[in-house]
Amino acid sequence: MVSFDRVDHDILMGRLSKRIADWAVIRKRPAMSPSKLQH
Repeated sequence: MVSFDRVDHDILMGRLSKRIADWAVIRKRPAMSPSKLQH
């Protein structure tokens, strides 16, 4: 069970870091698509 929790945690952190990176890119170019900032 612990091993599964570890994998889930790694996947979650991976998704979170990717989402933060994508959000940072969008944040740098708000004029490109302001509607995306609302999500």
